[in-house]
Amino acid sequence: MVKRWLPWVLKGVLSVGLIWFVFGKVDLASAWAQAKTLDPMMLVATLVLGVIQVLVGAFRWWIVLRALKAAFTATQAFIVYYIGVFFAIVLPGAVGGDAVRMWKARRSGLSLAASVNSVMLERIATVLGLVLLVAATQPLLLARAPNIPGTWVFPLLSVLGVLGILFLSVLDRLPASLHHMRVVRG
Repeated sequence: MVKRWLPWVLKGVLSVGLIWFVFGKVDLASAWAQAKTLDPMMLVATLVLGVIQVLVGAFRWWIVLRALKAAFTATQAFIVYYIGVFFAIVLPGAVGGDAVRMWKARRSGLSLAASVNSVMLERIATVLGLVLLVAATQPLLLARAPNIPGTWVFPLLSVLGVLGILFLSVLDRLPASLHHMRVVRG
């Protein structure tokens, strides 16, 4: 009986303690005064863009899961992705949310390989998307500031990223004689 409720009590006490600690470090009157100066439309736009970002990320991860033939519904992908986003915000470091996403996906029935590979491939797709976005908008920047050094970096990264994705996509189609190589096996 104690085993059932003790973890919940400990989690509750820890949560209340952490919230108390954080609010003890914040000047709430100053924070409220600052919050009242926010433009409500900008706040709404920020919230909408945040929700869209999570939806796009969850959709991208679901596409990767489908490509890996993982039995994961779009709803499951959204829930686990959203939990990962929460932990990415709350935990220190950049990989906490990804680790939680891998763990939750594994606990939801995916194999360890599918859990890890899906998150890694989704991250690769995210970085490639950002590189392509920077490369596509770089001419706008160069029109305003033409003497920026290293203007070749993002176009080169775009080409290398696309070539890397193409390479990854054909690894399973390579001849059997190459399957002994670790890079091909995965």
